[in-house]
Amino acid sequence: MNYFFRLLISAFIFQTAYTQNTSNSSLTGVPPALSSIKEEDLKKDLFELAGDEMRGRRAGTTDELRAAT
Repeated sequence: MNYFFRLLISAFIFQTAYTQNTSNSSLTGVPPALSSIKEEDLKKDLFELAGDEMRGRRAGTTDELRAAT
């Protein structure tokens, strides 16, 4: 009985959270931060990360840390 009660409560919490998330996103249609992203900024970041200065960004190197920041 205790297992069933926990399962029922978990299902209720999941259903409530899912309903709130879907209703909020359907009202606006677009996530709030999406409008602040500009094509020029994306291009600048992409070319900077793909540049020779990053030297491939191998894992565990300072270049990886620079790319992450």
